[in-house]
Amino acid sequence: MQNLNKNKKYFLILTLIFCLTAFCSRDLLFVQAAYEGYTVDDLNQEIAERQKEIQAIEKQREEYQKKVKAEQQKALSLRSQISILENQISDRQLKIQQLRIEIEEANLQIQNITLQIEKKEQEITDHQQKIAELIRFIYQKSQKNPLEILLLNQSLADFFNQLKYTEDIQRELQKTLSKMKIIQQGLQVQKSELENKKQELSKLKEENEDEKSALNGQQNYQQVLLTETQSSEKKFQSMLAELQRERQAAESNIANIESAIRDKLSRQESWQGDKDVFLDWPIPLKKITCYFHDTDYPFRKWIGEHSGVDLRASQGTAIHAPASGYIARAKDAGMGYSYIMVVHNDQISTVYGHVSKIFVTEDTYVTKGQIIGLTGGMPGTPGAGSMSTGPHLHFEVRLNGIPVNPLDYLP
Repeated sequence: MQNLNKNKKYFLILTLIFCLTAFCSRDLLFVQAAYEGYTVDDLNQEIAERQKEIQAIEKQREEYQKKVKAEQQKALSLRSQISILENQISDRQLKIQQLRIEIEEANLQIQNITLQIEKKEQEITDHQQKIAELIRFIYQKSQKNPLEILLLNQSLADFFNQLKYTEDIQRELQKTLSKMKIIQQGLQVQKSELENKKQELSKLKEENEDEKSALNGQQNYQQVLLTETQSSEKKFQSMLAELQRERQAAESNIANIESAIRDKLSRQESWQGDKDVFLDWPIPLKKITCYFHDTDYPFRKWIGEHSGVDLRASQGTAIHAPASGYIARAKDAGMGYSYIMVVHNDQISTVYGHVSKIFVTEDTYVTKGQIIGLTGGMPGTPGAGSMSTGPHLHFEVRLNGIPVNPLDYLP
């Protein structure tokens, strides 16, 4: 009976070990090797090379950014605007090159981690085989009782040596089990790191596409600027004046309508609005390209402080209502500056500028998350307005009709 219990015990241990090993190996996703035959050291060297390239590009980008800031300190003229654009375009081209290298680096790191995971998998297999051998040995010895072992040995010393050897084997088994546990823990960490790197790679690829879209917008803006001004400073200043009139008209329109709408809604018993408004982002946040009252806003001297935040978005991105509300204004200006205004309660309203399409009508209600329009901003496209520099959404939050920092009201 005692031997039977021992047999069950060893069988259970062996089963457990195989199950643990199988579990650790299950669902491991390997990245197809992009560098056939490369070792971990080879990959580390490649990663180091990519990092050097990235550092060199960052230094080049700093120079272009300094030139942009220097030009922005000057009076806005056609010459300075073209210079700013040229430096911004060069900077963005370098950024795209940098992202390409960062994508290569991320792929190398994924491959590096994958090789290390494979190595640990092999170590676990080796330890599994060793454990199986040790268990088989202990199992074989457990089939003999101490008297039988004593009779099979030629002397009492051999008998004790045999017992000690069995104890040593058991200690070796425990030691091997501990090592395998440590390897398994390291494997789990590296699998987690692998997934993080895959997510990082996905974000880099998405950012790269966004940068290409932004570069396309800047190049289009440069072309529109050169075509419409025909290198004439007078025409450029005329465009700036048109931009000023356009934005002042929009601001006046928004302010007057908001006041009238609030007065109208206050007399409607059916309208209460949400007492507390909790806003969501109207589009997925990728990057804020211009902040509230941003000192780098290029048209600050002509149309005043930047009254919202500019959110980078590909042309035609769906705009979702960040909270339920009432459509106070849905201005389709054709090729001019198109915008939507939503009143959420007796204090909070939001405005969305450079919209390329409007899906709502004035004097209607929308619910949180409802699509109200599409983003625009690409120069020379519907809704972009004068001198838009690329695809984005201009987003404002207003408190009692006064623009406030949207970041104070967003998660």
